[in-house]
Amino acid sequence: PSVGLEPVDELEFLNPIAFRDIDGFRKAVVGADADRAPLFEALKDELRARFEATGRRTDDGWAFESPTRVSLLRRP
Repeated sequence: PSVGLEPVDELEFLNPIAFRDIDGFRKAVVGADADRAPLFEALKDELRARFEATGRRTDDGWAFESPTRVSLLRRP
């Protein structure tokens, strides 16, 4: 018997994401896993520099494009 799901299709695209500032980004990262807080604090200067280097400044904060993959599956 077949077990699991079968792949049907896969989509890849750039998903726009925005943060008001580095603190908003920190809340998203640490909110997903509180164990990340000490590491975020230890690397905050480097993370801020990369945040500002890779983001695009907007009137509302910072915009990014997040590579995203969606896999469509079905039951066999």
